[in-house]
Amino acid sequence: MTDEPDRPSPEQTLAPADMAFAIAVGIPPRAFSEQATRENAAYERWSAEVIEEEMRGWPSVEDVAVRLGVHPSAVRRLVDGEDLRSAAVDKVTVIPPWQLTDRGQLLPGLRAVLAAMPGDYGPYETQNVMTTPVEELDGKSPARALEQGHPVPAIVDWITWLGAGS
Repeated sequence: MTDEPDRPSPEQTLAPADMAFAIAVGIPPRAFSEQATRENAAYERWSAEVIEEEMRGWPSVEDVAVRLGVHPSAVRRLVDGEDLRSAAVDKVTVIPPWQLTDRGQLLPGLRAVLAAMPGDYGPYETQNVMTTPVEELDGKSPARALEQGHPVPAIVDWITWLGAGS
C-alpha cells in the first residue's frame, strides 16, 4: 500500500487523438505508462524536498530585520503588503535573500520587480529568475544588475517579456 494520492493515468488525462499526436511527433509510448506516472510522482516529491531544503537556508524575518536594522514587525508589514516575497518552511517565514543587497538594504526597485513577476511564480521560481545570470545584462543576474544601478524599468520590461512566454 502507498500513501500516494490517486493520480489519473496518462490514458485518463489525454484524449486518444492527443496521445496519438504525441507519439507521432516522437514521444515514446512508454512515456505514457503507469511506470512513467509513478517515476514522475517520485521525481516531483524529490524535487519538492530539494527545494524545501534550500529554502531552509533562507533568512528568517528576524534575520532580515537585523540586516535592515528594523523591528521584525516592519519586515512582516513588508511581507503582508507584498513588498517583500516570503515562503513558509517548517512553520517559519523565510525571505528569499536576493531581495537584500550586500549592504543590507532592500534591492532597488523591489516593489516594481515583484509586481512584474508572473502570477504563478512562487518565491523559489522568483529567486531563480532574479539570481540567474542573463546575457542581456552582460552576464549579471537581474538582482545584481539592479544592485549595481541598472535601470529598474529595463529589468521590469525583461520580467514582463519573460512572463509573456510562460
